Amino acid sequence: MSLAHDRLRRRQLAEKYAEARRKHAPRAGVAQQLKRLTHRLLRNEVAEEKAAAKRAARAGDGIRSLAADLDLFATNHG
Repeated sequence: MSLAHDRLRRRQLAEKYAEARRKHAPRAGVAQQLKRLTHRLLRNEVAEEKAAAKRAARAGDGIRSLAADLDLFATNHG
């Protein structure tokens, strides 16, 4: 009787666990999607900031090289 009782209890617990999983699975799925979306958005924002910094650095290099060229010209022809 004890073995049969244990099997019954195990089956009841398995059903209870399955029901709890079904009940909370949609929320967990939404939470997981939200985490993925948040992570993707953060990655994209960081990538955009890096790209903007690179563009600014390139533009700054152009200005710096122009200033250096003018300085060199002034030194040579001054």
